Amino acid sequence: MKKGQNIIGAQVRKRRNQLHLSQNRFATSCQLNGWQLSRETLSKIEAGLRCVTDAETLFLSQMLSCPVNYLMEGAQHDNILQAMRHSRDTGDGTAEHLEHDA
Repeated sequence: MKKGQNIIGAQVRKRRNQLHLSQNRFATSCQLNGWQLSRETLSKIEAGLRCVTDAETLFLSQMLSCPVNYLMEGAQHDNILQAMRHSRDTGDGTAEHLEHDA
């Protein structure tokens, strides 16, 4: 599993810690609100080892009581491109190449 599969993981961890929530407690709260998120999956999200969908991003922002753009803060251009490459992986070990528009 490769790091850099999302751009929000560090901010999710930061906000969760600001709220004084353990990974286990936060995952349980998500489960009680309809998303069967395990502590292990949350750990992978925070470490950037798991892709996060737009719906999951919105859910996380709601559960963390912060705007979606807060979760995107600090994302660098290279990190964004890396996450995009992971999300476009074809499943056979190759990834489509992204072109940078000038």
